[in-house]
Amino acid sequence: MEKSAEGTGWPTLLKLAGAQKGQLFFALLLTALAVICELLPYWILFQAIDAILNQAADLPQQFLSLAGWLAVALVLKTVLYGLAYFFSHQAAFKILAGTRKQLVSQLANAPLAWLQKNPSGRLKQSVLQDVENVEMVISHHSVEVFAALLSPLLVTVFLFWIDWRLALAALAVVPLAILASTLFMRDTSAQYEQHNKTAAGLSSATVEYLRNMPVMKMFRQDSSTFQVMRYRLACYYDLITDLTQKTVPGWALFTSLLGANVLFILPVGIGLYNASEVTLSQIIMVVILGSGMLKPLLKVSRFFMEINEVLAGIQHLQPILDLTPEQAGQPVDIQQPVTLIFERVSFRYGLRSILKEIDLTFVAGSHTVILGPSGAGKSTLAQLLGGLLLPNSGRILINGTSLSTLSQQQRAALIAVASQEVFLFKGSIIDNLRLGSPHASKTEIATAIGAAQAETLIASLPDGYDTLVAEQGIRLSGGERQRIAIARALLADTPIVVLDEATASLDNQTQRAFYQGLKTHYPDKTFLIIAHRSQGREDADQIVIIEQGEIQACGTHSTLLQSNAYYQQQWQWQQNTESWSIGVPVNGSSGAQYG
Repeated sequence: MEKSAEGTGWPTLLKLAGAQKGQLFFALLLTALAVICELLPYWILFQAIDAILNQAADLPQQFLSLAGWLAVALVLKTVLYGLAYFFSHQAAFKILAGTRKQLVSQLANAPLAWLQKNPSGRLKQSVLQDVENVEMVISHHSVEVFAALLSPLLVTVFLFWIDWRLALAALAVVPLAILASTLFMRDTSAQYEQHNKTAAGLSSATVEYLRNMPVMKMFRQDSSTFQVMRYRLACYYDLITDLTQKTVPGWALFTSLLGANVLFILPVGIGLYNASEVTLSQIIMVVILGSGMLKPLLKVSRFFMEINEVLAGIQHLQPILDLTPEQAGQPVDIQQPVTLIFERVSFRYGLRSILKEIDLTFVAGSHTVILGPSGAGKSTLAQLLGGLLLPNSGRILINGTSLSTLSQQQRAALIAVASQEVFLFKGSIIDNLRLGSPHASKTEIATAIGAAQAETLIASLPDGYDTLVAEQGIRLSGGERQRIAIARALLADTPIVVLDEATASLDNQTQRAFYQGLKTHYPDKTFLIIAHRSQGREDADQIVIIEQGEIQACGTHSTLLQSNAYYQQQWQWQQNTESWSIGVPVNGSSGAQYG
């Protein structure tokens, strides 16, 4: 499903830029013309100096003519650079938009298991920051770096035209500068890759910190108590400090060498002048051009320093771009009745075993409750059914067809999952309800809302179904969000519905009414209910007890109440909780019950 991301990132960058190669070529052509116009004033200056030194008879007229050409060159340079930047920016923003569309499309079709392995902070950085860096390279650096490379090249040609010995003197420092650049650029690619990873970790920690800020304020905590944030900040600071200490000395040496060629030009020029092999105007011109001819290479060197960070980010785009569409999978008849079977299913995180050879059968139209302590592996069952995880061994079968052979679309048409962690999108209540069934009728919506015990909630909202909710439903309580999510799962019209702690925020009375509503309104659906307590589900077709990843018991309420110690204890706690209240002691009782 995913190819390995190899190389330096250059192939990916060139491939992205190739989408607008026509506009980029035109931008570079205009840049070349602009560079020529930028160097024309030096040729004009050379003519003026030569005219002065040779005491030309028509000096005022020559100066007037040269001034006119100088004005034309400056205007042309400005216009050509402006047009070059226009086309490079046009190309860059088209590449930016196209790349983001491609990334979002790839992520939309990515397998849930792949998304589960890649943190949202890393993916956010890829789609936003890493792509933004690509835009900067194409819109600005393409023009500026090309100009910075072409300008010294044209100056060198001009210097060789004046005198090849003066030209070699001007270029004498180039090998030393390249050596210094090579030394201080060594290993920076790996350092910038580490910088990118550290920045992504800091980004994820910052998002988590901001999301948890309300909770921290409630407990009067500040950033100093958020250990992850402090650790990420310290790592980032240490990395930047180390990177600066390694690059600044070499960079200083490199910049100094680029301006040191005058030390070679002057002795050579004086010697040639004394030998009457060059004129004074030629020496002046070579000194003027030579002293600044290598300065544009500073921009090139800075580009190659900055591009390491960009390429490190582009390498993270590659796994997303390389994701191949899911196979269509085997055609499956999703008409009811369907039978769901776990056949010796095992799952582990690394060396830690979560589920151990689970064998379960869920008959069509049945209600199954999965109970067990925290960490027993209950939610892992839901994630396996939802496609967020893949079993390490064993099979999950629907009507005899392995779930692993189905596409995500086929799986979603068979199984709907509602979990305790509810996500509501920014929009209206009706938009969120119709997420899995865009064409659901008013009757179907009313039935789902009724079964989810959300009728009173909808009636209390200012605009009913059209009430707008913020992202993640933060204007609603936890129980209200859960009811909307449950109704959304019911509307998906799948034969199997998984409720993973989806009623955890509901009170006991609402839970009983909810489960009764499922029986009444959806008698043909198969429900897998994962919970810490079985309150209100005494009539479930089967109750499964899972401890330490293994099935300890399976049966009805009455059989487990007689045979399973864990279920007996849980049931007794639930009964005590229901009968417990706060008030005046009844009949002088000193127990926990008050009336």
